[in-house]
Amino acid sequence: MSDRKFTPPTEFPAEYATRDGKKAVIVARTPGYIYPFVGWFEISGGPTKSSSWTEGGEAFRSREDDADLFDIVLEPQKQVHWANDYCVGPFGHWWSTRNDADIYARDGRIAVIRREWVEGQPPQYFTENV
Repeated sequence: MSDRKFTPPTEFPAEYATRDGKKAVIVARTPGYIYPFVGWFEISGGPTKSSSWTEGGEAFRSREDDADLFDIVLEPQKQVHWANDYCVGPFGHWWSTRNDADIYARDGRIAVIRREWVEGQPPQYFTENV
């Protein structure tokens, strides 16, 4: 079987992804059963299918299957902020929307600086016209 990251749930319901990228939810654990986790997963076209999985998140103990479970990996979200540039030292306040930067702009603004930042990566800066 392939290398796959599955962390058994300790609270229910618990969300996972199937091998083919669909949403799966484990809703309960049943005692003393080869497939102790029960729940459902999405299938093509939007409906769902009831299923059960092993302790390791496999749909079948004997082979890989599209319904095998994987931990959901949350990608860090990009943060975007804007600051007014007056060409005299620090910009001042970073605003959460471009509209807010425009509303609170003072006379003498020469540009708007857009900062895009993802945790763990250096920020990127862009200049926008006023």
